[in-house]
Amino acid sequence: PPCRRPAGSGDLMPPGESPAVARRRVRLALRAARESLGLTQGQVAEEMEWSLSKIMRIESGEVTISPIDLKALLACLDVTNVDVIQQLVNDAKASRRRRSWWFDVGYRDHLPSGLLRLVQFEAEASALRFFNIVGVPGLLQTPAYAAAFLDSYSDQLSAQTVDMRKDVRLRRQQEFFSRSDNPELMVILDESVLLREVGGVEVMIPQLKSLLQRAERSRTLIRIVPLTTAAPLAMISPFIIVDLGGEQDSLLYLETSFDDEIIEERHKVSQYRASFEGLWSHALSDADSLRLIEKRLKMMSAGQRRSLSV
Repeated sequence: PPCRRPAGSGDLMPPGESPAVARRRVRLALRAARESLGLTQGQVAEEMEWSLSKIMRIESGEVTISPIDLKALLACLDVTNVDVIQQLVNDAKASRRRRSWWFDVGYRDHLPSGLLRLVQFEAEASALRFFNIVGVPGLLQTPAYAAAFLDSYSDQLSAQTVDMRKDVRLRRQQEFFSRSDNPELMVILDESVLLREVGGVEVMIPQLKSLLQRAERSRTLIRIVPLTTAAPLAMISPFIIVDLGGEQDSLLYLETSFDDEIIEERHKVSQYRASFEGLWSHALSDADSLRLIEKRLKMMSAGQRRSLSV
């Protein structure tokens, strides 16, 4: 069909809608429509009289698309269902909104782009899977543990950035655990995380207590891979799998000391999901994992009492 730029407008999405999630729906729908017609990005760009880079950036999620451009593009892609068009227009408007707390300039200027997107996806996630061999995941850290953990990066990050990330870490917890739909958390930790005294015993004791309490209060499952298990931990970096409605609608978050990224390629997400399931089977059961945390907690508490009595 010829490219045209129809006018029209629709209602905004609810204020709580995550811009990243809305943008993702739009770009996935556009890519699916293009591929269903057997068109390349270059062919669509030529038909629309846009640059190829514009099409590529829209489909990758690097930029938002205006409702006017979206309607024109949908017309070129032969998308005619009125309800679908209206929903995508609403999503396009929501994706351009900047009202949520994570877009505050104080946060945005100090967060890596991947983490900024992760925070938004967490707000819509139906389930999260964490694997960490380094420390307790940020979503489960106590304020003192978060401070001690982030302070270890003070030689790489400015004091202001460290402070902002501490604040964001606690805000993420507040927002996530106040959700009424109570999404599921599955957490795999290496036993070394329990042994590594981040911030000292006085920080670790409340942190271990918090892990136990979290497992009792919410849909949080924690499993520990014991040091005696020959699991391939050294080959896997910390990661998070975010389910946005099911296994077929998931993404992957990878973080290193210097960078982070969101990965949405289905085969890559599937690889990490398989790794997670393998590690889950290597780990202690839920009950045995909690007993190991309790054992470590008792050892630390006993050592603390002895040191205080000297």
